[in-house]
Amino acid sequence: MLLSPECADYLLEAQAATGHIIDPKNNKKLTVDEAFNDNVVDSSDRERLLAAEKKRCKTDPNSGLLLLPVNKKLDVSKLIFDGVRKPVTAEQLHDCEVIDKPILKALQTEKKSAPEVSNDKKVNLKGTGPIAGIIVEKKGKMSLSEAKKEMLVTPECADLLLEAQAATGHIIDPQNNKKLTVDEACSKEVVDINDRERLLEAEKAAVGYKDPYSGKPLSVFEAMKKGLLDKEDGLRLLQAQESVGGILDPKLSVFLPKETAIKRNILDENTKRSLDQSPKCYIDPETEDSVTYNDLKKRCKADPETGLLLLPVSDKPVIFDGVRKPVTAKELHECEKIDSSQLIFDGVRKPVTAKQLSDCEVIDKPTLKDLQTEKKTVKEVSAEKIVNLKGTGPIAGIVVGQNKRMSLSEAKKEMLVTPECADLLLEAQAATGHIIDPQNNKKLTVDEACAKSVVDTNDQKRLLEAEKAAVGYKDPYSTQPLSVFEAMKKGLVDKETGLRLLQAQESVGGILDPKLSVFLPKETAIRNNILDENTKRSLDQSPKCYIDPETEDSKLTVDEACAKKVVDTNDRKRLLEAEKAAVGYKDPYSAQ
Repeated sequence: MLLSPECADYLLEAQAATGHIIDPKNNKKLTVDEAFNDNVVDSSDRERLLAAEKKRCKTDPNSGLLLLPVNKKLDVSKLIFDGVRKPVTAEQLHDCEVIDKPILKALQTEKKSAPEVSNDKKVNLKGTGPIAGIIVEKKGKMSLSEAKKEMLVTPECADLLLEAQAATGHIIDPQNNKKLTVDEACSKEVVDINDRERLLEAEKAAVGYKDPYSGKPLSVFEAMKKGLLDKEDGLRLLQAQESVGGILDPKLSVFLPKETAIKRNILDENTKRSLDQSPKCYIDPETEDSVTYNDLKKRCKADPETGLLLLPVSDKPVIFDGVRKPVTAKELHECEKIDSSQLIFDGVRKPVTAKQLSDCEVIDKPTLKDLQTEKKTVKEVSAEKIVNLKGTGPIAGIVVGQNKRMSLSEAKKEMLVTPECADLLLEAQAATGHIIDPQNNKKLTVDEACAKSVVDTNDQKRLLEAEKAAVGYKDPYSTQPLSVFEAMKKGLVDKETGLRLLQAQESVGGILDPKLSVFLPKETAIRNNILDENTKRSLDQSPKCYIDPETEDSKLTVDEACAKKVVDTNDRKRLLEAEKAAVGYKDPYSAQ
């Protein structure tokens, strides 16, 4: 006898009075009659327990019948919560362990409402919020875009923090305490329209990257796995999400703890370990040192009116990018240095700053210092032979007889060169930056060349495709321009065509980086991930992609073709001179 009869009777009566007799062996809740039928209670207890059960009954005023109240259970699939960007049901929240069974039961029995649960600090649906803006002692609170415009923070620092906002759900307007989508923020001028594409890309971390095969939304980690997002950017966005509340599941639109995220396959152990190592992915606006997102959040102050997190920044009139840290305009004046990010060079297709050229090793530190101290001008550095920004120029045309120069399209029309030879040389021009008009010594885009009849409009589509080697191939999954090598990796350009275009670029000046719009040495290109060792080896083997126009059947390398001295050596640099003999690409679509 483990319990006295009196004690057991009291406990059974308590069970009956509170709604059910409990069958602990089968984990069931039973009425008194069900418990009697299942032999959970015996006949001697039945009447007494029924009496206890009746005490809970209410008399129906119309019929006088005793009615036993039963708690109505709400359908958890219809209990709706606000997620980060879309609604989510209580059932979904329970399935992904954001709410536990007691909370789910409290919702079902209406002991708690969805707003009450949402406000519970233990239930972290939308996170704690990202860094919403900055606060300056004399100027008050300010959006990150405003701070960037007023040069209170560096552009890079502001851009990374804006991307963190987008990746955690919304762009924040701290002045009006509004959460906005990227498009809303652009239309309300909370962010600059020039930042729209980049921020839309970051926003995919919250709403999901589109799976190119299924159309389903992918999380940051899933996008990394599929090659839609590089590891460095992915970790940076994940770190912002984790700091705000967890790993954001775009399907559910809620933040999840890392362990739960692993169970749901939107994180793995390796990526978790990388996050646990606290990589320094962000920039301290005061020192320009690399810091974690959490480091910056810890320094934030909550706005007393809105509760938004604002990063304190000292009131500096103007901040320029120095080599390693910000410097004021006064400091620049005192040391007679000019901001390297304001020194603009002409790239192949667009401007490029001295800072960018230094970062990618096109100009060295002494040259950068000479520019900053005004010992050299941009024009002087551009003219130096050791600084090869735009390359030496492609084969621009042909020369006939003693002096008659002619464009490649004209030569093709007059059948002075084979169509294959002319077409591939025109593609080489486009791939190295411009179509050349040798008659007027002009560099033209493909569209301009077609409009001016320098090339035939029938060639426009093919040449626009080749021009992508200079301006960048469009990544179908992001807004970033891709180099020839990156396009080859993603299957946008076949290997033979890619090597042909790369060989043309290398012959002109190096591997063209479409983001910077300058030619880079192969070793630098490898460090910038626009070439790899295997492709470099293929180029170093001097594949014979070219055809001698004299014989049409001898395949030549660029160097061999240049040694042929087919044309006049005294003609203009950009023409088909003797050391740059008329050569052609091997047509990948024919046997020629």
